[in-house]
Amino acid sequence: MPPLLAALHPPLLNSSSPAATTSRQLKTLHASPHLGAITTRTTTLHGYPHDPSLHKHYFVDPSTCAAISPQNEPPQQPHPLLARSATHPLGILNTYGYSPFPLRYYLATIKDLLLLTPPSQKPIILSLGILAPTDLDACFALIAASNIIAPPTTTTTIPRVWIELNLSCPNLALVPHAPSSPSPPPLLLPLSHDPPSLTHFLQTALLARKTHFPFPGPHHPPPPLGLKLPPYPTPEILASAFSAIITACEEFAHDHHNTHAQIAYLASTNTLGNSLLLPFPDLPPPANALTGGLSGPPLHLLSLGNVAALAALVRASPCDWVRENVGVVGVGGVSDAAGYGRMRGVGAGAVGVASALVVGVVREGGVVGGETVVEEGEEDGEEGGDGGAMERAVERVFGGILGGSEK
Repeated sequence: MPPLLAALHPPLLNSSSPAATTSRQLKTLHASPHLGAITTRTTTLHGYPHDPSLHKHYFVDPSTCAAISPQNEPPQQPHPLLARSATHPLGILNTYGYSPFPLRYYLATIKDLLLLTPPSQKPIILSLGILAPTDLDACFALIAASNIIAPPTTTTTIPRVWIELNLSCPNLALVPHAPSSPSPPPLLLPLSHDPPSLTHFLQTALLARKTHFPFPGPHHPPPPLGLKLPPYPTPEILASAFSAIITACEEFAHDHHNTHAQIAYLASTNTLGNSLLLPFPDLPPPANALTGGLSGPPLHLLSLGNVAALAALVRASPCDWVRENVGVVGVGGVSDAAGYGRMRGVGAGAVGVASALVVGVVREGGVVGGETVVEEGEEDGEEGGDGGAMERAVERVFGGILGGSEK
Protein backbone atom coordinates (compact mmCIF):
# COMPACT_ATOMS: atom_id res chain seq x y z
CA MET A 1 0.00 0.00 0.00
CA PRO A 2 1.26 3.56 -0.70
CA PRO A 3 2.97 4.90 2.43
CA LEU A 4 0.67 7.90 2.87
CA LEU A 5 -2.55 5.91 3.25
CA ALA A 6 -0.77 3.09 5.09
CA ALA A 7 0.01 5.58 7.86
CA LEU A 8 -3.67 6.22 8.61
CA HIS A 9 -4.83 4.47 11.77
CA PRO A 10 -7.58 3.54 11.30
CA PRO A 11 -7.86 3.82 7.47
CA LEU A 12 -11.22 5.55 7.83
CA LEU A 13 -12.06 9.23 7.34
CA ASN A 14 -14.97 11.52 6.71
CA SER A 15 -15.17 12.75 3.15
CA SER A 16 -16.17 16.28 2.21
CA SER A 17 -19.82 17.04 3.02
CA PRO A 18 -22.06 19.63 4.71
CA ALA A 19 -21.36 17.79 7.98
CA ALA A 20 -17.76 19.09 7.78
CA THR A 21 -18.63 22.75 7.22
CA THR A 22 -18.03 24.53 10.50
CA SER A 23 -15.05 24.77 12.78
CA ARG A 24 -17.06 23.07 15.52
CA GLN A 25 -17.93 20.13 13.28
CA LEU A 26 -14.31 19.72 12.21
CA LYS A 27 -13.07 19.83 15.80
CA THR A 28 -15.56 17.11 16.71
CA LEU A 29 -14.39 14.95 13.82
CA HIS A 30 -10.75 15.57 14.71
CA ALA A 31 -11.31 14.48 18.30
CA SER A 32 -12.78 11.10 17.32
CA PRO A 33 -10.55 8.04 17.81
CA HIS A 34 -12.51 6.32 15.04
CA LEU A 35 -11.03 8.51 12.30
CA GLY A 36 -7.52 8.25 10.91
CA ALA A 37 -7.87 11.58 9.05
CA ILE A 38 -10.50 14.27 8.57
CA THR A 39 -11.61 16.21 5.51
CA THR A 40 -13.08 19.71 5.34
CA ARG A 41 -16.07 20.61 3.26
CA THR A 42 -14.89 21.84 -0.14
CA THR A 43 -13.94 25.50 0.12
CA THR A 44 -13.06 28.13 -2.46
CA LEU A 45 -10.94 31.26 -2.43
CA HIS A 46 -13.82 33.58 -1.50
CA GLY A 47 -16.53 31.12 -0.44
CA TYR A 48 -19.45 29.91 -2.51
CA PRO A 49 -22.64 32.00 -2.39
CA HIS A 50 -25.32 30.00 -0.64
CA ASP A 51 -28.96 30.42 -1.70
CA PRO A 52 -31.33 28.47 0.59
CA SER A 53 -33.99 28.47 -2.11
CA LEU A 54 -31.63 26.62 -4.47
CA HIS A 55 -29.15 24.77 -2.30
CA LYS A 56 -30.72 22.03 -0.23
CA HIS A 57 -30.83 18.29 0.20
CA TYR A 58 -33.50 15.63 0.39
CA PHE A 59 -33.19 12.23 1.97
CA VAL A 60 -34.19 9.32 -0.25
CA ASP A 61 -35.53 5.90 0.67
CA PRO A 62 -33.58 3.59 -1.66
CA SER A 63 -36.25 0.90 -1.46
CA THR A 64 -38.97 3.18 -2.90
CA CYS A 65 -37.03 6.08 -4.48
CA ALA A 66 -39.35 8.32 -2.48
CA ALA A 67 -38.21 11.65 -1.08
CA ILE A 68 -38.26 12.43 2.61
CA SER A 69 -38.76 16.01 3.80
CA PRO A 70 -35.71 18.27 3.26
CA GLN A 71 -33.43 18.74 6.23
CA ASN A 72 -32.80 22.45 6.29
CA GLU A 73 -35.06 22.85 9.31
CA PRO A 74 -35.67 20.23 12.00
CA PRO A 75 -39.12 18.71 11.37
CA GLN A 76 -41.68 18.97 14.14
CA GLN A 77 -42.53 15.32 13.66
CA PRO A 78 -39.48 13.51 12.26
CA HIS A 79 -40.10 10.99 9.53
CA PRO A 80 -39.84 7.46 10.98
CA LEU A 81 -36.76 6.84 8.84
CA LEU A 82 -35.11 9.87 10.46
CA ALA A 83 -35.92 8.85 14.03
CA ARG A 84 -33.03 8.20 16.38
CA SER A 85 -33.88 4.51 16.51
CA ALA A 86 -33.93 4.15 12.70
CA THR A 87 -31.21 2.09 11.03
CA HIS A 88 -32.53 1.90 7.46
CA PRO A 89 -29.84 3.28 5.09
CA LEU A 90 -30.86 6.46 3.30
CA GLY A 91 -29.59 8.10 0.16
CA ILE A 92 -29.31 11.86 -0.34
CA LEU A 93 -29.95 14.06 -3.34
CA ASN A 94 -28.36 17.48 -2.98
CA THR A 95 -28.23 20.67 -5.01
CA TYR A 96 -25.40 22.25 -3.02
CA GLY A 97 -22.41 24.07 -4.37
CA TYR A 98 -19.38 24.45 -2.14
CA SER A 99 -18.96 25.77 1.40
CA PRO A 100 -20.05 29.37 1.98
CA PHE A 101 -16.97 29.79 4.16
CA PRO A 102 -13.86 31.05 2.32
CA LEU A 103 -10.47 29.38 2.28
CA ARG A 104 -9.12 31.67 5.01
CA TYR A 105 -11.79 30.31 7.42
CA TYR A 106 -10.57 26.75 6.98
CA LEU A 107 -6.92 27.76 7.20
CA ALA A 108 -7.64 29.36 10.56
CA THR A 109 -9.52 26.26 11.72
CA ILE A 110 -6.70 23.97 10.63
CA LYS A 111 -4.17 26.16 12.42
CA ASP A 112 -6.21 25.82 15.62
CA LEU A 113 -6.30 22.04 15.24
CA LEU A 114 -2.55 21.88 14.69
CA LEU A 115 -1.96 23.78 17.93
CA LEU A 116 -3.97 21.40 20.09
CA THR A 117 -2.15 19.75 22.95
CA PRO A 118 -1.16 17.05 23.14
CA PRO A 119 -0.37 17.23 19.41
CA SER A 120 -2.07 14.76 17.12
CA GLN A 121 -0.61 13.00 14.09
CA LYS A 122 -4.05 12.85 12.46
CA PRO A 123 -3.86 14.38 8.96
CA ILE A 124 -6.26 17.16 8.01
CA ILE A 125 -7.35 17.16 4.38
CA LEU A 126 -8.21 20.57 2.98
CA SER A 127 -10.80 20.05 0.23
CA LEU A 128 -10.37 22.78 -2.36
CA GLY A 129 -12.64 23.79 -5.25
CA ILE A 130 -11.57 26.10 -8.03
CA LEU A 131 -14.16 28.42 -9.58
CA ALA A 132 -11.77 30.33 -11.89
CA PRO A 133 -8.36 29.41 -13.36
CA THR A 134 -6.63 32.32 -11.61
CA ASP A 135 -7.87 31.02 -8.26
CA LEU A 136 -5.43 28.10 -8.34
CA ASP A 137 -2.31 30.19 -7.83
CA ALA A 138 -4.07 32.49 -5.37
CA CYS A 139 -5.25 29.54 -3.26
CA PHE A 140 -1.81 27.93 -3.08
CA ALA A 141 -0.27 31.31 -2.25
CA LEU A 142 -2.74 31.78 0.62
CA ILE A 143 -2.10 28.26 1.91
CA ALA A 144 1.67 28.85 1.85
CA ALA A 145 1.32 32.20 3.62
CA SER A 146 -0.76 30.60 6.39
CA ASN A 147 2.25 28.52 7.51
CA ILE A 148 0.07 25.48 8.19
CA ILE A 149 2.28 23.29 5.99
CA ALA A 150 5.25 22.00 7.95
CA PRO A 151 7.62 19.09 7.35
CA PRO A 152 7.23 15.88 9.34
CA THR A 153 9.07 15.92 12.65
CA THR A 154 10.44 13.27 14.95
CA THR A 155 6.92 12.82 16.31
CA THR A 156 5.06 12.82 12.97
CA THR A 157 5.53 10.21 10.28
CA ILE A 158 3.53 11.91 7.50
CA PRO A 159 2.56 15.51 6.68
CA ARG A 160 -0.23 16.85 8.87
CA VAL A 161 -2.03 18.78 6.10
CA TRP A 162 -3.01 17.41 2.70
CA ILE A 163 -4.78 19.16 -0.17
CA GLU A 164 -7.60 17.49 -2.07
CA LEU A 165 -8.70 19.12 -5.33
CA ASN A 166 -12.41 18.56 -5.85
CA LEU A 167 -12.72 18.17 -9.62
CA SER A 168 -16.13 16.58 -9.72
CA CYS A 169 -19.03 18.45 -8.10
CA PRO A 170 -21.88 17.83 -10.56
CA ASN A 171 -23.94 20.82 -9.45
CA LEU A 172 -21.80 23.64 -10.80
CA ALA A 173 -19.38 24.56 -13.56
CA LEU A 174 -15.71 24.68 -12.68
CA VAL A 175 -12.97 25.73 -15.09
CA PRO A 176 -12.37 26.34 -18.81
CA HIS A 177 -11.45 23.78 -21.42
CA ALA A 178 -7.78 23.28 -22.19
CA PRO A 179 -6.49 26.05 -24.48
CA SER A 180 -5.95 23.49 -27.26
CA SER A 181 -9.68 22.84 -27.52
CA PRO A 182 -11.23 24.56 -30.55
CA SER A 183 -13.41 27.53 -29.60
CA PRO A 184 -13.49 26.59 -25.90
CA PRO A 185 -16.68 27.49 -24.07
CA PRO A 186 -16.18 29.67 -20.99
CA LEU A 187 -16.99 26.83 -18.60
CA LEU A 188 -17.01 23.06 -18.62
CA LEU A 189 -19.28 20.93 -16.44
CA PRO A 190 -17.56 19.13 -14.93
CA LEU A 191 -13.83 19.32 -15.52
CA SER A 192 -13.10 15.71 -14.64
CA HIS A 193 -15.14 14.39 -17.59
CA ASP A 194 -12.92 15.99 -20.24
CA PRO A 195 -9.42 14.41 -20.38
CA PRO A 196 -7.62 17.33 -22.15
CA SER A 197 -9.04 19.81 -19.65
CA LEU A 198 -8.18 17.48 -16.78
CA THR A 199 -4.55 17.24 -17.93
CA HIS A 200 -4.26 21.00 -18.39
CA PHE A 201 -5.86 21.79 -15.04
CA LEU A 202 -3.70 19.34 -13.12
CA GLN A 203 -0.51 20.68 -14.70
CA THR A 204 -1.58 24.18 -13.69
CA ALA A 205 -2.23 22.96 -10.15
CA LEU A 206 1.14 21.21 -9.96
CA LEU A 207 2.87 24.37 -11.13
CA ALA A 208 1.07 26.43 -8.48
CA ARG A 209 2.12 23.95 -5.80
CA LYS A 210 5.72 23.93 -7.03
CA THR A 211 5.80 27.75 -7.12
CA HIS A 212 4.63 28.18 -3.54
CA PHE A 213 6.08 24.97 -2.08
CA PRO A 214 9.41 24.48 -3.87
CA PHE A 215 11.04 21.10 -3.43
CA PRO A 216 13.41 20.94 -1.69
CA GLY A 217 12.59 23.97 0.38
CA PRO A 218 11.37 25.21 3.76
CA HIS A 219 8.16 23.18 3.45
CA HIS A 220 10.05 20.03 2.51
CA PRO A 221 8.22 18.03 1.28
CA PRO A 222 5.30 19.90 -0.37
CA PRO A 223 1.78 19.06 0.82
CA PRO A 224 0.43 15.77 -0.52
CA LEU A 225 -2.10 16.29 -3.29
CA GLY A 226 -5.24 14.20 -3.82
CA LEU A 227 -7.93 14.38 -6.50
CA LYS A 228 -11.67 13.86 -5.91
CA LEU A 229 -13.14 12.11 -8.95
CA PRO A 230 -16.73 11.57 -10.15
CA PRO A 231 -18.42 8.20 -10.63
CA TYR A 232 -17.47 7.20 -14.19
CA PRO A 233 -20.13 5.03 -15.88
CA THR A 234 -17.79 2.80 -17.93
CA PRO A 235 -14.28 1.35 -17.52
CA GLU A 236 -13.20 3.06 -20.74
CA ILE A 237 -14.15 6.54 -19.55
CA LEU A 238 -12.49 5.94 -16.20
CA ALA A 239 -9.30 4.66 -17.87
CA SER A 240 -9.23 7.75 -20.09
CA ALA A 241 -9.45 10.03 -17.04
CA PHE A 242 -6.76 8.05 -15.24
CA SER A 243 -4.50 8.32 -18.28
CA ALA A 244 -5.06 12.09 -18.40
CA ILE A 245 -4.01 12.38 -14.74
CA ILE A 246 -0.85 10.32 -15.14
CA THR A 247 0.02 12.14 -18.39
CA ALA A 248 -0.23 15.48 -16.58
CA CYS A 249 2.12 14.27 -13.85
CA GLU A 250 4.62 12.71 -16.25
CA GLU A 251 4.75 15.75 -18.52
CA PHE A 252 5.10 18.08 -15.55
CA ALA A 253 7.94 16.02 -14.10
CA HIS A 254 9.72 16.06 -17.45
CA ASP A 255 9.24 19.76 -18.12
CA HIS A 256 10.26 20.85 -14.63
CA HIS A 257 12.95 18.24 -13.95
CA ASN A 258 11.01 17.19 -10.88
CA THR A 259 10.75 13.49 -10.13
CA HIS A 260 8.93 13.98 -6.82
CA ALA A 261 5.64 12.05 -6.80
CA GLN A 262 3.05 14.52 -8.05
CA ILE A 263 -0.18 13.09 -6.63
CA ALA A 264 -0.67 10.98 -3.55
CA TYR A 265 -4.17 9.55 -3.93
CA LEU A 266 -7.38 9.45 -5.92
CA ALA A 267 -10.65 9.72 -3.98
CA SER A 268 -13.48 7.92 -5.74
CA THR A 269 -16.32 8.83 -5.96
CA ASN A 270 -18.15 12.11 -5.66
CA THR A 271 -21.92 12.28 -6.07
CA LEU A 272 -23.68 11.20 -9.26
CA GLY A 273 -25.03 14.17 -11.19
CA ASN A 274 -28.19 14.48 -13.27
CA SER A 275 -30.13 12.48 -10.69
CA LEU A 276 -33.82 13.32 -10.66
CA LEU A 277 -36.05 13.28 -7.60
CA LEU A 278 -39.79 14.00 -7.51
CA PRO A 279 -40.34 15.41 -4.03
CA PHE A 280 -43.38 17.55 -4.91
CA PRO A 281 -46.02 15.13 -6.30
CA ASP A 282 -48.81 17.69 -6.04
CA LEU A 283 -47.09 20.10 -8.43
CA PRO A 284 -47.11 19.82 -12.24
CA PRO A 285 -43.87 19.18 -14.17
CA PRO A 286 -41.24 20.55 -14.07
CA ALA A 287 -42.02 22.18 -10.70
CA ASN A 288 -42.38 18.72 -9.13
CA ALA A 289 -38.78 17.74 -9.88
CA LEU A 290 -35.37 18.35 -8.36
CA THR A 291 -32.13 17.53 -10.17
CA GLY A 292 -28.83 17.20 -8.34
CA GLY A 293 -26.10 14.91 -7.07
CA LEU A 294 -27.02 11.51 -5.65
CA SER A 295 -25.07 9.92 -2.79
CA GLY A 296 -25.39 7.18 -0.22
CA PRO A 297 -26.43 3.54 -0.70
CA PRO A 298 -27.98 4.07 -4.19
CA LEU A 299 -24.48 5.01 -5.41
CA HIS A 300 -22.52 2.30 -3.63
CA LEU A 301 -22.21 -0.31 -6.37
CA LEU A 302 -21.10 2.21 -8.99
CA SER A 303 -18.58 3.70 -6.55
CA LEU A 304 -17.32 0.23 -5.71
CA GLY A 305 -16.76 -0.50 -9.39
CA ASN A 306 -14.85 2.75 -9.84
CA VAL A 307 -12.63 2.05 -6.83
CA ALA A 308 -11.87 -1.48 -8.02
CA ALA A 309 -11.02 -0.23 -11.52
CA LEU A 310 -8.78 2.58 -10.25
CA ALA A 311 -6.94 0.27 -7.89
CA ALA A 312 -6.34 -2.14 -10.79
CA LEU A 313 -5.05 0.68 -13.01
CA VAL A 314 -2.64 1.79 -10.29
CA ARG A 315 -1.33 -1.76 -9.80
CA ALA A 316 -0.88 -2.23 -13.56
CA SER A 317 0.76 1.13 -14.22
CA PRO A 318 4.15 0.97 -15.97
CA CYS A 319 5.28 3.95 -13.85
CA ASP A 320 7.10 2.95 -10.68
CA TRP A 321 6.09 6.15 -8.87
CA VAL A 322 2.41 5.45 -9.54
CA ARG A 323 2.53 1.89 -8.20
CA GLU A 324 4.59 2.95 -5.19
CA ASN A 325 2.96 6.24 -4.23
CA VAL A 326 -0.60 6.62 -5.53
CA GLY A 327 -3.37 5.30 -3.32
CA VAL A 328 -7.13 5.04 -3.73
CA VAL A 329 -9.61 6.33 -1.16
CA GLY A 330 -12.96 4.57 -1.56
CA VAL A 331 -15.98 6.83 -1.10
CA GLY A 332 -19.61 6.22 -1.93
CA GLY A 333 -22.49 4.70 -0.01
CA VAL A 334 -20.51 3.24 2.89
CA SER A 335 -22.70 3.19 5.98
CA ASP A 336 -21.67 0.04 7.83
CA ALA A 337 -18.89 -2.47 8.34
CA ALA A 338 -19.94 -4.49 5.30
CA GLY A 339 -19.62 -1.50 2.97
CA TYR A 340 -16.27 -0.61 4.53
CA GLY A 341 -15.09 -4.16 4.02
CA ARG A 342 -16.16 -4.18 0.38
CA MET A 343 -14.21 -0.99 -0.34
CA ARG A 344 -11.12 -2.32 1.37
CA GLY A 345 -11.53 -5.65 -0.37
CA VAL A 346 -11.43 -4.16 -3.88
CA GLY A 347 -8.29 -2.15 -3.20
CA ALA A 348 -9.12 1.02 -1.28
CA GLY A 349 -6.22 2.02 0.95
CA ALA A 350 -8.65 4.04 3.07
CA VAL A 351 -12.41 4.58 3.12
CA GLY A 352 -14.34 7.86 3.26
CA VAL A 353 -17.86 8.39 4.60
CA ALA A 354 -20.14 11.38 4.01
CA SER A 355 -23.86 10.67 3.56
CA ALA A 356 -24.10 8.28 6.49
CA LEU A 357 -22.70 11.02 8.73
CA VAL A 358 -25.23 13.58 7.46
CA VAL A 359 -28.05 11.11 8.09
CA GLY A 360 -26.59 10.29 11.50
CA VAL A 361 -26.48 13.91 12.62
CA VAL A 362 -30.14 14.39 11.70
CA ARG A 363 -31.18 11.18 13.44
CA GLU A 364 -29.44 12.46 16.56
CA GLY A 365 -31.50 15.67 16.47
CA GLY A 366 -29.09 18.00 14.69
CA VAL A 367 -29.31 20.15 11.58
CA VAL A 368 -26.74 19.89 8.81
CA GLY A 369 -25.93 22.72 6.44
CA GLY A 370 -23.66 25.34 7.95
CA GLU A 371 -25.23 27.95 5.72
CA THR A 372 -24.52 31.09 7.76
CA VAL A 373 -21.49 32.87 6.39
CA VAL A 374 -19.07 33.85 9.12
CA GLU A 375 -17.88 37.44 8.87
CA GLU A 376 -14.39 38.40 10.00
CA GLY A 377 -14.20 38.68 13.77
CA GLU A 378 -17.38 36.70 14.39
CA GLU A 379 -17.66 33.37 16.12
CA ASP A 380 -18.49 30.16 14.28
CA GLY A 381 -21.94 29.82 12.81
CA GLU A 382 -24.08 27.35 14.71
CA GLU A 383 -25.05 24.21 12.88
CA GLY A 384 -28.31 24.17 14.79
CA GLY A 385 -30.15 21.52 16.77
CA ASP A 386 -28.83 19.68 19.78
CA GLY A 387 -25.21 20.62 20.42
CA GLY A 388 -24.32 16.97 21.08
CA ALA A 389 -25.82 15.61 17.88
CA MET A 390 -22.57 15.78 15.95
CA GLU A 391 -20.62 13.99 18.68
CA ARG A 392 -23.24 11.24 18.97
CA ALA A 393 -23.44 10.83 15.19
CA VAL A 394 -19.67 10.52 14.79
CA GLU A 395 -19.57 7.86 17.50
CA ARG A 396 -22.59 6.03 16.09
CA VAL A 397 -21.51 6.05 12.44
CA PHE A 398 -17.73 5.65 12.56
CA GLY A 399 -17.66 3.63 15.75
CA GLY A 400 -20.28 1.34 14.25
CA ILE A 401 -18.30 0.84 11.06
CA LEU A 402 -15.11 -0.06 12.88
CA GLY A 403 -16.88 -2.05 15.58
CA GLY A 404 -18.20 -4.51 13.01
CA SER A 405 -15.09 -4.76 10.86
CA GLU A 406 -11.44 -5.69 11.02
CA LYS A 407 -9.72 -2.33 11.32
